[in-house]
Amino acid sequence: MTSKELSKWSDGFMYKAEESFAADGPSAHLLGGPTDPLGQIAASAKMYKGEVVRDLRDVTDAERREYLEQIQKTVLKMPLESVQLHFMVEGVTRSFTHQMVRQRTAAYAQESMRFAVKEDAATAVALPPSLSETKTLDELVKNDLLMREFSGLANNPTDGDWADDHRIGVYREAVAKGGPQAWRLKWDEALKLNSDVYLELVNDGMPAEDARGMTWHNITTRLNYITNLRSWYDTMAVRVSDQAQFEWRAVAMHMAMALRNFGERNTYLVWIEDGEDLRPGDNIGAAGTGLDHRMNINTGKEEILVRRSSYWQYEALSNELKPIEFKIGGPAFGANFDRPSRIGERVREFHKYGVPSDQWTTGSIEHGIPPIHPNEWLLDPNSARLAEGEEFDAFGNRVPKGTGWHFSDHGVLARPTGDRTMPFQAGRWPRDFPNGQFTMDNKPGAEEPTDQSWLLDQDEDGS
Repeated sequence: MTSKELSKWSDGFMYKAEESFAADGPSAHLLGGPTDPLGQIAASAKMYKGEVVRDLRDVTDAERREYLEQIQKTVLKMPLESVQLHFMVEGVTRSFTHQMVRQRTAAYAQESMRFAVKEDAATAVALPPSLSETKTLDELVKNDLLMREFSGLANNPTDGDWADDHRIGVYREAVAKGGPQAWRLKWDEALKLNSDVYLELVNDGMPAEDARGMTWHNITTRLNYITNLRSWYDTMAVRVSDQAQFEWRAVAMHMAMALRNFGERNTYLVWIEDGEDLRPGDNIGAAGTGLDHRMNINTGKEEILVRRSSYWQYEALSNELKPIEFKIGGPAFGANFDRPSRIGERVREFHKYGVPSDQWTTGSIEHGIPPIHPNEWLLDPNSARLAEGEEFDAFGNRVPKGTGWHFSDHGVLARPTGDRTMPFQAGRWPRDFPNGQFTMDNKPGAEEPTDQSWLLDQDEDGS
């Protein structure tokens, strides 16, 4: 925006917003967190046993691992509250932040469109998943010109009238076909009109806080998000469930990577027994206190002080990011107003027979329950969506209503045949389903190599 245009702004506190980079999708950065989060958790948990920690360096790495594991087995989650996390989240839609700020146990500082003028309004709007594989009109026109050239048809793009007519023809053909590509062209049309009018109003003197009222829910924003680990786990468990908007799962993955990146950049101090095997990267005497050797009065053993990477701690914390069903070990959305779920039937079966959630991703041959692949809920934007006349079967596939496999008894799957003489076909997983009954269309990530050699070693009855 030129200085001349700037002079038209009605409020001296208005400023140009930083570029949005909406096409890059969400990103997350951990700006602040403890360098020894598992030490803090262990110190708090040890107090339940009357063990007093006065210096986190006295907590052993074995105790750090132990108490992270133990805290998952109790409702006493207070130790997780000792870990405060400060994220910067970018490239998220305002629809997303309208949901995010409902978490009352967090603090937020968000980019404000009251004063931040989105000069890149047209490109600051994120595409929803249903349009992710579509093309702009310019891309369609370019592809059509290449196809015409390949087919030997005449092209005359330098002729303005010919080019305009060709463009209109490509547009009309795409819209007439309907579906996501037609949606995309209508979306782009409305977006351009909306962004042009928004900037025109701001340049004409309308305050940004008024002009923003006409902008889209999917215009991207950025915010500081500050919460403790307990609240983060509780919030994310619900939001990474397939009942939540898909954008949450994308943001959660970036937050998990931000945790690991932060851990990689930081270190913590710990006393270890002199002579204990050192890890790669251990830095002996890094504290520079002159007290890097000591006698442990409790064990009577010599110890040395080492500095270690915090990466493994934050990796362990990120691995506890799981959907609510995995956290509680059973169904979380069973009301008649909840949406369908492609993993829901298997979750109910696992819960019915007491199969712990850490075994759900491998399945239970004993109970005939197929595994839940993480990609089913994590990477599928439609994991809780069904078209009219569809249902999810027991394998998570979308099938015509009334045709799918469903659990009918302990370990028994059945489906209607449409044959009066034998109305149902029965089977047991994995014995009667050598391909797992997953399809490439319905199981994202199915093309990734997985070791299923254990299926070949089963007895005929699947036991």
